[in-house]
Amino acid sequence: MHRQAIALATQSGEKIDGPLIRDWVALVDREGLSPRQFGHLTHFALPLGAKRAMDYAAFFEQREKPLAELKRAQAVAFGATHSHLVAKSWKAAGHTLRQLADIEDAIGENLAR
Repeated sequence: MHRQAIALATQSGEKIDGPLIRDWVALVDREGLSPRQFGHLTHFALPLGAKRAMDYAAFFEQREKPLAELKRAQAVAFGATHSHLVAKSWKAAGHTLRQLADIEDAIGENLAR
């Protein structure tokens, strides 16, 4: 499934996973989030991402421990990014988004095995 998502994104010229998150870093670093983007991240994407990452961590705990650990780290990074954005701590939010991008890359590598 992940390979199909990568292929589709590549075919359509879109970014997913770490590369897409790094684009968000560029916006956050220059405090360039629109009110709509800020609202989407703080009211929807980051809280939901943290919840879903913890659900996946629980699912993978007995099946694939390294992936479960990555999903827990992802949940923490989602939560930290959310907190930094709400506090308008742009530099800290950019830092945790970079961490999130790296975690996303590691998850993709884990799934590719």
